Amino acid sequence: AAGTPATRGGLVNSSRVRQAMLADKVAAQARELKRAQLALQRVEEAMAAADTDRTALRASLAAAEAAVDEARSEQRLALAEARSQAQALEQLKEERAREQQQRQQQGQGQGQGTQRAPVAGSADARRSRFRATTSVPIYCAPSVSAYEAGVAQLVRSGDSVLEVGCQLGRTTALLANITTASGFVLGVDMHRELNGKSGKASSYRCHATPAAAGLDPSRVHLALVDPWDTLALLSAVNARAIDVLAIDVNSLLGNDLMLTALSLARQLSRVLPGLRCVLLKSRSVAKVERQLVLPEAFAAEEGPVPRAWLPRVIPAVGVKEYRAAARSWLDRHPGRQRVLEIGCHVGTSTALLAEAVQGRGG
Repeated sequence: AAGTPATRGGLVNSSRVRQAMLADKVAAQARELKRAQLALQRVEEAMAAADTDRTALRASLAAAEAAVDEARSEQRLALAEARSQAQALEQLKEERAREQQQRQQQGQGQGQGTQRAPVAGSADARRSRFRATTSVPIYCAPSVSAYEAGVAQLVRSGDSVLEVGCQLGRTTALLANITTASGFVLGVDMHRELNGKSGKASSYRCHATPAAAGLDPSRVHLALVDPWDTLALLSAVNARAIDVLAIDVNSLLGNDLMLTALSLARQLSRVLPGLRCVLLKSRSVAKVERQLVLPEAFAAEEGPVPRAWLPRVIPAVGVKEYRAAARSWLDRHPGRQRVLEIGCHVGTSTALLAEAVQGRGG
């Protein structure tokens, strides 16, 4: 019944083979299970990464919407500020015209030629080399959005526009779009290396010609001249009547220099006949503009002028207006005052200032 030894040996070997096969099968299943677990872990990680990307995308969309809303708000504020500046400028022009008419009438009545009697509350009657000789209004834009808003408000269809500091970018395209087919845009820029040509990125012009920038070369021209070289600039204008002058000094020099911007705007407004207005992009000029308190507005106010984060500037033409503004400011702000007079001649103005502050311990 137990069988022969050979039979027993065969049964033992068969059992070992089955056990080995079973062990191999179990090991293979364990490996498959481990692979499945790893795959499941990768799927979970991918799902977590997708959730993170989705959250980041939502945050980016929210930030983009906030930026768009902020840009729209800035544009609305810039338009409102430009309208208020235009209204204030018109009022100031009317007041100056009335003052000039009064001075002419008084001068004719006295029969003394240019020796006219001063008008009460006005500037000194003496002629000044700093007196404005042009009626072309200058509008100031402190930012790119305000600059583009000013372009949209001041430029008309069919206008000829001179863009100084032209970069053949978004502003030039906006000018070409507003002036339409009957208008013309002449861009002026310095001779410079194009952006990215040397491997370095900059904020300057990227294209050599209007056609390369996707603009119509029949209506948009680019002249590479020094805008401070008046003869070269007039040669580029080629006797064409310019309606609007747009200036971006920062694009020319890389710096926002207030006096440089104002001198260039004043110089070009004098040599371009028929010019309707000047649009100047300059944050520094806009900053000074916010500080200005015109003598007419200052005289109309009562009580002390409220303080601001920028010091107030009262522009005065002539020594009489200068003394009156200084004395009026000291009278409206009682208390101890410290006065710094630059350009002091130890004369009448100094004596008036000393008299005004002596009784206050200043």
